[in-house]
Amino acid sequence: MTSAPSPGADRAEVEAARLVLERMGVSPQDLLGTTSPRPAAPTFADYIPQVAAAVSEGTRRVYSSYWNRIVDQWGHRRLDEPTSSEIWLSRPGARCRDCSRSVSPGRSPNPPCRSLGNGLSTVSVVRRGQA
Repeated sequence: MTSAPSPGADRAEVEAARLVLERMGVSPQDLLGTTSPRPAAPTFADYIPQVAAAVSEGTRRVYSSYWNRIVDQWGHRRLDEPTSSEIWLSRPGARCRDCSRSVSPGRSPNPPCRSLGNGLSTVSVVRRGQA
């Protein structure tokens, strides 16, 4: 590697990295090469049956209702698609973190949240029957 280390890099750290790469049989140029594309994550409908087959009967009995709900609602989606906010708001009785209002109608006198703070509307979660 002929380029100079970045200003924030300690010379000893750079040398240590070169030594590790050398011991691994990897050149700095190898790291700059093209990477193979990451395979697409499976959908929930494809993956949950594999999980169900890998667990005990008792575990399958306990979790099957949750897995069925996920397949019904998100079966077509890849495992890496839902955001943490979507998962949070899909729980029955979930509360929007911005306004602390219940997502579940009938469990709170407050109307469903339409928070502008995070761009989420919990109404779509409720309408899909997840709450």
